[in-house]
Amino acid sequence: MRKFIKKTFLFSSVLIIIFSIWVLLKFVQLQTVSDISLEHVNQKKNPMVYAISYADGESVYFKNQNFWAMSTINKGVDCIFLYNKNHIDEDFYLSLIHI
Repeated sequence: MRKFIKKTFLFSSVLIIIFSIWVLLKFVQLQTVSDISLEHVNQKKNPMVYAISYADGESVYFKNQNFWAMSTINKGVDCIFLYNKNHIDEDFYLSLIHI
């Protein structure tokens, strides 16, 4: 009976060691795969994202323009351009006022 318990204990110990090594190898394999995939993502160049807004008229339009500009922060927008009537050339404006 003692011999059977000794063999069972030895067999269980070997199985635990083999299972531990297998889990460790799987963990290392997962780490390697995620490192490679993250490296690939970091090398990808995303195009620049521009947000352009024009406001003219009552103050509420300018408030909305500024609120909109603030809401684009941390949303993936790289550059924000806020325009109003003073940014448009007077001759250009007068030539297209009929539109």
